[in-house]
Amino acid sequence: MNLPVIPGSDGMGYITDPDERVLLNPGNEWGDNPRVQGPDFYITGMPHPGTLAQQIAVKEAQVHPVPEHLSDVEAAGLPLAGVTAFRALFSRGELQRGEKILITGAGGGVSTIAIQLALAAGARVYVNSSSDDKIKKVTDWGCEGGWNYKSDPEWAEAALRETDGMDMVLDSAGGNTIGDYIHVLKPGGRLVFYGTTLGPWEDIHAAKIYYRQIDVRGSTMGSPEDFARMLEFVTTHQIHPHIDEVFDLKNINAAFERLNHPDSFGKIVIKIPDS
Repeated sequence: MNLPVIPGSDGMGYITDPDERVLLNPGNEWGDNPRVQGPDFYITGMPHPGTLAQQIAVKEAQVHPVPEHLSDVEAAGLPLAGVTAFRALFSRGELQRGEKILITGAGGGVSTIAIQLALAAGARVYVNSSSDDKIKKVTDWGCEGGWNYKSDPEWAEAALRETDGMDMVLDSAGGNTIGDYIHVLKPGGRLVFYGTTLGPWEDIHAAKIYYRQIDVRGSTMGSPEDFARMLEFVTTHQIHPHIDEVFDLKNINAAFERLNHPDSFGKIVIKIPDS
């Protein structure tokens, strides 16, 4: 980290000439290799100034028209979570129609849009969460089931028994949960992860990975092509990012407190006053 800095990676606003509603791709300087970002890659918001400001200057290539079906608030909450979820699901995870996927931590910004994208792609979507209410909410969207890992320590056994195993698991937690996610995968399944919020992986039985031919794939953000494909997919399927709450910039501390609250579900959006 390089402080002080203006934070914020997502953003929707208006360019000044011509006056056009746009959103920002927060991934900069990806490079020429679509498989992996180059050494100059960075995310808007650090070390360069971010979007929690009245104006921001970015390269023209980072600016895209807002899909017409999205409100301003929905467009503001789409970019980072959208491209992260899209690349992890499709570019890296190669998710196919009819496959069973477990998306962990239902209710987070990326996991919430990932659920919507996977459902739109025709996958059979399952989730886990520490909240029965969040599980109920996404089953109302079309998910086939979910398990509460907080109330049932044996949830992974139940998931394996009830589904005969997952084709893919999408995770951002890591820590001591990884053993459960390997356990619920079918032989030949794919574990795709885009974060380690619970810290380094623990309790990994390597034999379960190599003997069962499990693929382990990392994913970070997305290439410019991923971002463009994500916008096209969102437009084609008329997907609306789920917004938890909108705050004015003067209440930004309350916004961050809401972000950390266990009941938050989806994206938190900050509304910036006009210049």
